[in-house]
Amino acid sequence: MQMTSATDHRCSMEYYLQKTYYKTASLISNSCKAIAILAGQTVEVGMLCYEYGRNLGLAYQLIDDVLDFTGTSTSLGKGSLSDIHHVNILLSVKKEILPCERLHSR
Repeated sequence: MQMTSATDHRCSMEYYLQKTYYKTASLISNSCKAIAILAGQTVEVGMLCYEYGRNLGLAYQLIDDVLDFTGTSTSLGKGSLSDIHHVNILLSVKKEILPCERLHSR
């Protein structure tokens, strides 16, 4: 079994998605679930709403991060790369979305 370092873990897409869930998707997913519960829906409908909100939140944040790389300051209404606070997020996104040999080699 191959061991990975903490840096390798922080450069993974799994880590990026987990961090994105806690940053954005958890609010949307739990809000969707709460609406279903308050509307008197079944637990099953509540969980479907939760999953929908989770996917919506992850998609929203992923698009926001991609636009941070590709958008202009004028189109974004803020400086490009202003949301990227940690280089490991950049590396994990590049590894998964824009694969190339240089990023995978150590």
